[in-house]
Amino acid sequence: MSVVIETTARSPRRLRAGLPAVVLAVVLGLLALAAGWGAVRLTTGSADPVVPTSAAVESTWGVRMTSVNIGADGGLVDLRFVVLDSSKATALMAAQREQAPRLAVEDEGLKTFYPSMTVHRQMTVGRTYVMLFRNTGGSIRSGHELLILVGDLRIDHVVPG
Repeated sequence: MSVVIETTARSPRRLRAGLPAVVLAVVLGLLALAAGWGAVRLTTGSADPVVPTSAAVESTWGVRMTSVNIGADGGLVDLRFVVLDSSKATALMAAQREQAPRLAVEDEGLKTFYPSMTVHRQMTVGRTYVMLFRNTGGSIRSGHELLILVGDLRIDHVVPG
């Protein structure tokens, strides 16, 4: 009487033979995910949004708005700007709430968003600074137009990314 014992364990040689196929499958999967992410970025319009320039804002307040981005799963919006004139930009950040840069949604009766975080120090020419806004109710969405209000001036047709 003989006993036959079957095992399902693979030999090291068989494991090594299957390794290139597994690596290839993982690499192809990662490439597919990367290609899918790129397609999402292109279709949602979130790639490097550009803010229209305003000569009036630049000469009056010494700043050039460069981008508006939505982050934190839609809960925060960041406004980035470059300082052109240090004394004017510093005065802008020290101004009353109604003078400071703020955002407004055009299609909702100019619902205004005031910054949650601003810069409160001497600003340097050529540096980029960030202001953060709470996106209460998710009113600011990627692809929708909004306004940047700076004092009595406004920049129209800003599309956040």
